[in-house]
Amino acid sequence: MKRKVAVFSPSTVAEIKYKKQVNMALDNLRKLGFEPITFFQNKETRGRERADLFNKILVDDSIDIILFTIGGYKAIELLPYIDYCKIQKTKKICIWRLEVRWY
Repeated sequence: MKRKVAVFSPSTVAEIKYKKQVNMALDNLRKLGFEPITFFQNKETRGRERADLFNKILVDDSIDIILFTIGGYKAIELLPYIDYCKIQKTKKICIWRLEVRWY
């Protein structure tokens, strides 16, 4: 049975901005034996809606891994709406890249 990977963008719409790279990553996940499940939004998706989607991913028992495609300053909009108790209880593997910017 393939492990399911939730592919989620907490801020910028990576699948639009970086379409080639996202498709390559999805293909590579499939080649490695994973089943990617995409959770993409549109440009107008607000922080509350993205947080609601993230909270649903956290409790979806069919998903084993959460892969964040991109971070960015808009990801901060999710913070007030994330269910932190769900994060503490989840056994999912979360993979993201750290991005540090100085302005």
